[in-house]
Amino acid sequence: MLAGPRDTTNRDGVEVLKYVRNLNEGTRAIVLSAQQGDLQLVSDSYKEYGVFGYLLKSKVQNEGVSLLIKTIQEALIKCPVDTPLTWNVLAGRIAWPIGEPAFVSQCLRLLDFGGGADNLLNSLLTSCNSLMPLLLQNDKDEVMVFDASSKIVSGTFWSKGQGGAVEILLWGRTTAGETVLNGRNILYSREKAGLSVAVVEVNNLRRSDFSIP
Repeated sequence: MLAGPRDTTNRDGVEVLKYVRNLNEGTRAIVLSAQQGDLQLVSDSYKEYGVFGYLLKSKVQNEGVSLLIKTIQEALIKCPVDTPLTWNVLAGRIAWPIGEPAFVSQCLRLLDFGGGADNLLNSLLTSCNSLMPLLLQNDKDEVMVFDASSKIVSGTFWSKGQGGAVEILLWGRTTAGETVLNGRNILYSREKAGLSVAVVEVNNLRRSDFSIP
């Protein structure tokens, strides 16, 4: 995997990790290496590629396969897969830090649509199902923000399901939200009971601009 004592950019190893992540963005890897270099440096450099653990082959040989099994078990506990999408799961990303009641209340008031809370929650769950998990932008206190001029609530995230940055937009029946979508790559759109939800691709942000899970 590594070419030298402090070489953390060896393309063979990194390209393998990139390839696996492109197949499934939610994949977690455990790296085995014979390299005895700076383990913390190497481990940190691989976090961007979804590496859960970094083990030395010599340590596995000395302690036996039980060390590898233990690491895999820890990964399954800390990085569960196929988590059903519920409001609580979604709210941890979209509604943070205000929580479900305040988020719903603000949307109902700001967007001024007649579909009610059930429509809002169902529309968000449906639109975000294929996007999860969602990662927050670094150093962002407000996740979903309201633009008073356009009357659109929006937020930008890294979608691990999509494998790229996305923007989620919400607007009511009195807003010409379609104008915001002109010329943009629309991944998903839905309109129901006066509420419109759209997910669009964002090309000017990189994975490093978002939090590490």
